[in-house]
Amino acid sequence: MLYAILAILSFLQSVIGFMLMTSSVMKFKTPIKKRIAMGLAAMILGITLLFAALMTWGSTSVDSFVIFVILGITLSWYLICSDDRFSVSLFSFLTFVNIYISISYISDTLAFNLEGNAFVGARIIIRTVIYLIILPLLFKYVRGHFRKLVDIIDKEWRVAVLMPLFFLVLQSIILYYPAPYWQWSSGNWSRSIILVVYMLFFAVYYLLYVQANAIVEKYVLEKRQLLMAQQEKLWEAKLIQQKSAEEKLKYLSYHDSMTELYNRTYINEIMNDKVDDGTVVFIFDIDKLKYVNDNYGHAEGDRLLQRFAKVLRHIFRDGKDIVARIGGDEFTAIINNSNEESAQNIKQGIIELISLDNNKPRNKDLVLSASIGYALKVSEDDTIEDLIKKADQRMYIDKHGKNFT
Repeated sequence: MLYAILAILSFLQSVIGFMLMTSSVMKFKTPIKKRIAMGLAAMILGITLLFAALMTWGSTSVDSFVIFVILGITLSWYLICSDDRFSVSLFSFLTFVNIYISISYISDTLAFNLEGNAFVGARIIIRTVIYLIILPLLFKYVRGHFRKLVDIIDKEWRVAVLMPLFFLVLQSIILYYPAPYWQWSSGNWSRSIILVVYMLFFAVYYLLYVQANAIVEKYVLEKRQLLMAQQEKLWEAKLIQQKSAEEKLKYLSYHDSMTELYNRTYINEIMNDKVDDGTVVFIFDIDKLKYVNDNYGHAEGDRLLQRFAKVLRHIFRDGKDIVARIGGDEFTAIINNSNEESAQNIKQGIIELISLDNNKPRNKDLVLSASIGYALKVSEDDTIEDLIKKADQRMYIDKHGKNFT
């Protein structure tokens, strides 16, 4: 009975040590009661079954499969509580089972010359000392490196899971079959083999870590290049947005919001520009706009302005001619490569379009009428301002001819 109790204590100490060792170097999900409870329930069930087997059949009867019981219990706890993907979790689990078995082997080898209860007590003490030494070292020196390794496993080397599994199977065969290693004689040749296995184990892991470093550097470089590309796109988007905002602001500063024609600000900027031969400046004034505003409301007056702006856009060439609203009821148009005959035709075309617009059913209650004047360049020193003044005078002559005041 005492031996069975010591065996159970040894097993519990091994399992707890394994849990502490793995949790000291692995990343676990923030503790959630349900997940932790499931993990503990799985472990308690496994320990209970093992204890029942020991009490029923004795410790020697379970020696042949105790390693699988231990693996099953710790695997269930690990997979339930781990936050990693399954392949990474399995790789990590197999890795630390190999470490756990190596610690068990070392402690049992050091207590090899003892027997009975002394052997069990010594192995418990030795394992505890090893855990106390190795846990801080793992946490300080191995944790970061191992995390780098397992973070790459799922992306690049799922097959790498086979490597720790191979070593685990190899150790299990050598250490437990056909007889458990604590039953070996002092000169058993397997002791030399297991030493070579451990050396190969660490050598292969070192090679994997070197490869992981190379892959991490590759990912870091690709991520840096991606971030730089994203940053460049972000700057380009900001520049485009800024340019768009500037263009929009410029558009709003040079255009009339109601008619979407150029405004007085734009005309003022080009007022002093000299004109080329063939330049004609028109001045238009909507007749009786004040009367419409006072008697029909400003909404109808605004609609009248928009109707006339539509007529002007139909007559003049977009992008080549300059058409602007320069006052409440006053408009101007500046065209190039024209003459007296062409200017007269344009005036007549505007009058005809206004007539057609007035004949539309929706416009019959609000008649559109405009006084028109134009001026051609006659002097080499003529500017936009000079032609506007001359056209304005002719516009007033046209208005007075209609008896509008």
